[in-house]
Amino acid sequence: MISVKNLIRTAASVKLLILCLVILSVLVVWGTFYQVEYGVHAAQRSFFNSWLLFTPFGLPLPGVKSIIALVSINLLSSFITSFRFKWTNTGILLVHAGTAVLFLSGAVSSFTLRESVLTLGEGECSRESIDFNTWDLMLSGNSREQKAEILDFSDLRAGKTCRFSRAGVSLAIQDIFTSCVAYGSSIDNLDSLLPKPQTKDQGANIPGLIASASRNGLSGPEITLYGGAGKPSAFAIGTDTFRIILQPRRVKLPASIGLISFSMETHPGSEDARRFTSRVGVSGIESPREAVISMNKPFRYGSFTFYQAGYSKEAGRILSTFSVVENPIRFAPYTAGIIIMAGLFLHFFLKFTLDIISRKAR
Repeated sequence: MISVKNLIRTAASVKLLILCLVILSVLVVWGTFYQVEYGVHAAQRSFFNSWLLFTPFGLPLPGVKSIIALVSINLLSSFITSFRFKWTNTGILLVHAGTAVLFLSGAVSSFTLRESVLTLGEGECSRESIDFNTWDLMLSGNSREQKAEILDFSDLRAGKTCRFSRAGVSLAIQDIFTSCVAYGSSIDNLDSLLPKPQTKDQGANIPGLIASASRNGLSGPEITLYGGAGKPSAFAIGTDTFRIILQPRRVKLPASIGLISFSMETHPGSEDARRFTSRVGVSGIESPREAVISMNKPFRYGSFTFYQAGYSKEAGRILSTFSVVENPIRFAPYTAGIIIMAGLFLHFFLKFTLDIISRKAR
């Protein structure tokens, strides 16, 4: 029978640590090249935020999450089996504690970190960004007093019935698509939805659904919803009218962000952008102020970081696009680094001091 002590010794194996570090290096390099072709979101989903991934040959490999978990277990087991506390080893203890904080913060941030997109034209401002990787089904009535109800699209299943409790409206889901194209005479008059293969870029996958509505025993119409419609569809049940929309999730920002101006520099002799910069106005809990966001200069506000992601042209005007990253524990890695540096400094200081004392004692 395998004892707990033997399991801990096996988990503390140096061979296991080396194997994990080799696989981690391969995944990081592979994921970096993958990101160039398929985008940041796809690389994060396939490599850095996954427990398991499959190679083109069908061979399964552990994802970065699995490797980090194994390395954490290895370091903890090694600490348990090898460490003997002495006051002279306080520095080493701090180094291990800082490493534990670093790995733990990485594990927590992989679940709490959220990315979204904010696109603004000059003179526009917004207090919310859009998460194109997560979709919501929102129902509202004509009455302003009636609050909109939201259901998570990922919870919906074909053949099941979902219910908006406050409005009393039920939707019997006939068919559901995580990625599809819409056909019809107009976006307000769709004939059908056809599935489309999902791409590596999650933001390019537009969902849709077909459902039958009912309320308090009254049957309603068949509803076809397409995520790319961009506006609600209206339907009536009895004497009441409702509006429903399938839309990417809105993320509330801690401040109102407004685009004051956008500037772009091109490479000499070409129209290719060398550098683009946005000057924004920020109005939140703090006093209103201005900030500059460029390709290599993000703007941080609380747990949110705004990166200059790109630009586009629409109706003769330029739109600036920001990648918005919310990380509630973004300071944890810095804290871990301080603890590790303090531990190394203390360890070498004590070792140097004890060496001097021992030499004088001779």
